[in-house]
Amino acid sequence: GTLSRMRSLALRHMELDDELIKGMLDHVASGALLSLDLRGNTFSEEAVRSIGFASSTSCLQSLDLRANYWGGYEEAIAHLVNAPCAGSLQRLALECDLTRHDLLRVLESYKLGKKLEHLGLTNSLFSSAYDGHEIQEAGIAALRDAEMRLGSLRSLDLDSNQLDDERFAEILEIPWIARLHALDLSWNELTDASIERLARVMRSGAFELEALALRGCEIGEQGARALLSDPRFSQLRRLDVSSTSGLSDSEAFSDRPPRLLGFVPSARF
Repeated sequence: GTLSRMRSLALRHMELDDELIKGMLDHVASGALLSLDLRGNTFSEEAVRSIGFASSTSCLQSLDLRANYWGGYEEAIAHLVNAPCAGSLQRLALECDLTRHDLLRVLESYKLGKKLEHLGLTNSLFSSAYDGHEIQEAGIAALRDAEMRLGSLRSLDLDSNQLDDERFAEILEIPWIARLHALDLSWNELTDASIERLARVMRSGAFELEALALRGCEIGEQGARALLSDPRFSQLRRLDVSSTSGLSDSEAFSDRPPRLLGFVPSARF
């Protein structure tokens, strides 16, 4: 009864498996659920299919699937981009081992392209994934080469993707990146050089950024001066430069995405 008319559900880190996800969705009224946050559970691609095709999620607007264990399965991405709810999603957050083919499916999806405004790709570009034939990574090339169909996309989260200054320079050259209004680059290996490069791109009038997150990046005095004094950055309405001076081990463990600890080398941690 409690679930029947639920509009928004957040069930994070509850060890929910495929059966529990399906059972839960079966108790929500058809088309009722608008927001679903399932971060940090233990389900597989079967639960992704249940989420995508349940009658209760037919009008879903926001879906957060970060920090689960289904990542890298081609079937999961296929379920997601072909699901009825894909056409109503405005926000989608992923954290998984995407292959190039997986990422292209998302970026080239006609269904997701109808309304999707925010796409989260946390720890997704350079994690090794198995596509049925070989181990591969999605990489920046997939972002660049996609026949981009997400026409409404205005916000991109690239949190924890092992981006350094060179890789970020490649990203700035991708044409559709310029139409973003919000960009999250937290927990990457970016330095002041990336801030100055971004300032140059914004001075050219190519960017209309209103929100920028650089949490956990290596931003020093030079980068801070650029952020504070460059006139193009005055258009920002939200700025996150937290944790640029490093954290203790205990703080890093509680603050940084757990999947990265011990797996992604960092010059600062």
